[in-house]
Amino acid sequence: MRIILVFTDYWEHHGGVSQYLEWAGSSSTTKNAFYTSISCKRMYRDNARALINRFNPYTQLHYRDDPTIMAWELINEPRCRNCAGPLQSWLEEMARFVKKLDRNHLLSTGEEGFYSLATVGSRTANPEFWAYTTGQDFVENHAIPEIDFAVAHLWPDNWGLLSLPGSPAYSFSMKWIRSHVEDACWILGKPFILEEFGTTGQASQPSTHKLSIASFFRKVYSQIEWASSSGLPAQGSMFWTWHHLDLRPVAERVDDYAVFWGDPAFLAVEEHVEALLRHPSTALPSEQCIDGRKS
Repeated sequence: MRIILVFTDYWEHHGGVSQYLEWAGSSSTTKNAFYTSISCKRMYRDNARALINRFNPYTQLHYRDDPTIMAWELINEPRCRNCAGPLQSWLEEMARFVKKLDRNHLLSTGEEGFYSLATVGSRTANPEFWAYTTGQDFVENHAIPEIDFAVAHLWPDNWGLLSLPGSPAYSFSMKWIRSHVEDACWILGKPFILEEFGTTGQASQPSTHKLSIASFFRKVYSQIEWASSSGLPAQGSMFWTWHHLDLRPVAERVDDYAVFWGDPAFLAVEEHVEALLRHPSTALPSEQCIDGRKS
């Protein structure tokens, strides 16, 4: 097993950007100030440095040398409302900082993968117009030299869409994945991971709720398997979220996305793993991505 560690979060679940702004004594009424605050940048760098250089007494390794860590991510789902420039500058600055401290691990952004109106990528892939205002641009953000692989998230329910079979959101989800895979190949020439996805299935009938979730998982996985078997740079996906059976009574109350061993969705996960293992591994970037970028 390998893990991806993220340095901070845009959201407040564990403090995140808002906590940094509070510590900095900021009077800003928006989170946008995080990306330009000198104090926030200093605290962020201090935290990243401490984590990268942490010594694990059990493994006798510093985190910077630990192969259990596959990659670092700069920030989970960063947004800078109508201020793409400061977000891009922050990503560039922090990517350089992390790579100076640790050349042993991969690095990515942690973003959802929205496109800007000015993007050279698949701007029609966005779920709604509000996505253009998040400050993200999948292509520009991941074109940073220190960023090793591209990522995107897929949350149709959270984005005001329904993920039922046959619904517009179902088609959106498939287009979303395909657009990011193709942009990672033809424009970026970098690997791609769908690092978060899920559905609540709550728009379906109670009797078919879990089957609806499994159907969505299989549809997502079909896109990853298509890309993997076609030599395109989709190297995996991670669903949200797997809970231990012992936690079921609590998890079902607090997490609409909870998946447990034995669920139809978990069976879909197992089938997907077997399918990927049957595909030959692809060196990245693949020759067809390189050739496509040159033509």
